[in-house]
Amino acid sequence: MAYLHCHHCHWSQDDFWEEYYNPISFMEKNYTKELLHGDLDRLIDLQTDIPFTKKVFMSKMTNREFIAKEMERKARTVRNMIYRTMEEFKQKNPERKCPNCGKKELDID
Repeated sequence: MAYLHCHHCHWSQDDFWEEYYNPISFMEKNYTKELLHGDLDRLIDLQTDIPFTKKVFMSKMTNREFIAKEMERKARTVRNMIYRTMEEFKQKNPERKCPNCGKKELDID
């Protein structure tokens, strides 16, 4: 896992993916139990039940809606992904040029 971002224009890409860490394995690990056995219509408080939630426009939603939003968020990371793995990034972009602005300002955290 590594977060790729540009210091000049602030373009970013979510983590590089690996066999063990990817959108499918993330969703499976974190939500399979809840989808199969949990109360999907239970109202959850995003401020207290989901501590890692960043910007919240709604304070409460159903468990079903929260999981669906997480799936949509992971789908966006796949759509926006330019480099799947760190190896692919190093091979295709050895000069670390930003795909958005073209500056050599890409950094990996």
